[in-house]
Amino acid sequence: MATIPRKPPTASLAEWERNKPTLRMAHGHMERVVASAPAGWQAVVRERLAVGALSPSKSLDAASLTAEQYLAQPPEWAQAWDLLQAIADYEDRFGLASLWNLEDYEICRMAKKLAAEADELDALAQGQGCTLAERVDSIRLLVRCVGIAEDKPLAGLPAILRAQDPAWWRRRLRVHVARVVEAGAVGMGQVHRGTGGYVSRDGLHRRQAQLRRNAETLHRTLYRNEAGQVWALDELAALGTANPAVRGGELMTRIRGAEEYADARAHVGLFITKTLPGRFHAMKLGSGGRPVANKKYSGATPRDGQMWLRRMWQKVRAKLQRLGVRVYGLRVAEPHHDDRDTVRAYRACHRHGEIRADFRAFMEAMGGHACKRGEWLLRTAHRHVEPGQANRYGEAVKVGRIVGLVPQRGRLCGRWLVSRRIAWRPVVQEHAQEGGQDGAQAPAPGAARAALAAPWTGFNNCTARLEGGLRRQVFGRGDHEKEDWCTPQALAQFRAMQTQEAWHG
Repeated sequence: MATIPRKPPTASLAEWERNKPTLRMAHGHMERVVASAPAGWQAVVRERLAVGALSPSKSLDAASLTAEQYLAQPPEWAQAWDLLQAIADYEDRFGLASLWNLEDYEICRMAKKLAAEADELDALAQGQGCTLAERVDSIRLLVRCVGIAEDKPLAGLPAILRAQDPAWWRRRLRVHVARVVEAGAVGMGQVHRGTGGYVSRDGLHRRQAQLRRNAETLHRTLYRNEAGQVWALDELAALGTANPAVRGGELMTRIRGAEEYADARAHVGLFITKTLPGRFHAMKLGSGGRPVANKKYSGATPRDGQMWLRRMWQKVRAKLQRLGVRVYGLRVAEPHHDDRDTVRAYRACHRHGEIRADFRAFMEAMGGHACKRGEWLLRTAHRHVEPGQANRYGEAVKVGRIVGLVPQRGRLCGRWLVSRRIAWRPVVQEHAQEGGQDGAQAPAPGAARAALAAPWTGFNNCTARLEGGLRRQVFGRGDHEKEDWCTPQALAQFRAMQTQEAWHG
């Protein structure tokens, strides 16, 4: 990046003649900055920087000006200096946004390169006999030189393993790019009522592209359950809260349930909207309702605004706690709302007309409002963690996967209510174990999803349920199990008992 001088060359007249600012120099810097800016910014950047600045060709045509016009305009070097300072200010403020304006394929390529550099850096550190702390310091230096925020403090061997994983770099880089570039768009005045109001066009396109990539990945990823059925992950995701319509329906259901709970107990319900101060807004509505730049804007990013709201809400909660006021409900960071969406969410939540989701009843069953976590009726049940079990980065697993719920009181106290009853396995891994070649196509879900046989009990005809494996995992072994009577030894004992009874009879 070319450096723009912040002080004029005034050491001597000779230096001034050699290095004095010219419009040709200033416009060269301006074209460089415009070319490096995101495509959606370029017209705005050019307009902002070129306001009041003459082009080199016009400034050189002094013969066409009258004496009064020539004397009225600033000298060329002054115009060039002002333009250079405006360009330097832009680079100080938005240079990072331009630098990080990367396409996703560039992010993926950068992630692979950084992971390889981390691997090479750690190998070099080990070769020099560095301690673990020194190895972590070298990785921390690499991360901070890149300039991304750490999702958690880098410490120990897991930090090194994370930095050697391209997937970890991809996640952090995607978040960093989205935040930095979108913050730049906000500061440039690209986010206002005239452009959609809540996100820049580039940010919207970036998010849409991410959703398409995720949808394609889910559609290509197949899993087989213990019943032999094959499902694509997008089909499974559509049934749960990964589906935005279902997630919105869950939110609306909770809001309605909390309101019904409050009405039944004559509690006072308040709808409080807390907005950010003016210094967080780059644009405001001027006369005539047109968006104009806000002179009070401090350069804050959307992330800064979110953190400010969180701090203010923490203070509100602390104050209410001191006053003895116990609150319940939902806190939502809501950039926009659309009635057509509050409708889709409602339908998703009530897609089965005969079943009405009732969050009020759930609140009552769980123990009521403002109930401490330890006093809830139900808590999540987790799989047992084996000694020495670790994640992919070598960190000890402290809590197992959620498998259901466990009541804290009542006749079922301590008994698991298992909600995840079916085991799943990636189809791709099965093909790899069977000796399939890389790139082999997995079976289509429709062809491999055969109908199950009619159940002969009240449960699905799944292996774990038929053999009692699930029941034993949940409730333990009973006094009389199938294997007690179905082994050769048990059968011989049973026949001997029958013979003895017949002899005495």
